[in-house]
Amino acid sequence: MIQVPNVELLVLVMVRLLSAFMVAPIIGHRSVPTVAKITLAALLAWLLVVPGGMTAEPAPGFTAFLLEVGAEIVLGLLLGFTSSLAFWTLAMAGELIALQMGWGFGGGIHPSVESSSVALGQFYTVTTSLVYLGMGGHQMLLVALANTFTAAPPYTFVVGGLQVERLVQTTGTLFSGALQLALPAVGTLILTDAVMALLSRVLPQLNAFVFGLPLKVAAGLLAIWISLPVVVLFIARWLSRGIVEVQFLVR
Repeated sequence: MIQVPNVELLVLVMVRLLSAFMVAPIIGHRSVPTVAKITLAALLAWLLVVPGGMTAEPAPGFTAFLLEVGAEIVLGLLLGFTSSLAFWTLAMAGELIALQMGWGFGGGIHPSVESSSVALGQFYTVTTSLVYLGMGGHQMLLVALANTFTAAPPYTFVVGGLQVERLVQTTGTLFSGALQLALPAVGTLILTDAVMALLSRVLPQLNAFVFGLPLKVAAGLLAIWISLPVVVLFIARWLSRGIVEVQFLVR
């Protein structure tokens, strides 16, 4: 016998998933067709409601249903934002290094956030994306989103149930981690500036600008190359934490 699902529940589950997909890493990229996102959200909603046996009492009226749809949209956007925090903070680390290297003037369009970004910011974004896909982050995110319906099913979620302090703490940790990520290269570049300043005082005829800029670029790239293996480990840890925080955001 074909089981007829609760249409209201199916729509609410789909709305939360689709809202999260719109800002989630990789899936939320503008190169992914909107039709594909809607189809994926509808398929997952069907699997959660029908085979998964999810149930909920129907809304007392159409107005209550519309309010619940709005709540699911907000919750989905917050979940997707939490999962994308690591990408944005790592791109910020690339921006800091590029600014210190003198590459801040060479900007381009960032493919993920559709804004101006320097080459190093895009490099860290691409590296993060490869690590994310390699560790199965997209699959982990789908599982985490499905688990949020156990912690906060439709019609039961309230704004007071959000772990706002946990979200703020995670955001601060990731941004401080971005500073730690940029510290080796930035520290090397500051040391290079100090050496060039000392040389310019010892040898006034030396043009510090002509010799300093290529030296800073070479020193920065060398520092990035040496620290890259450790950076990849940090990226994997931060990505895992961001996905875990998706599940704990509504507990």
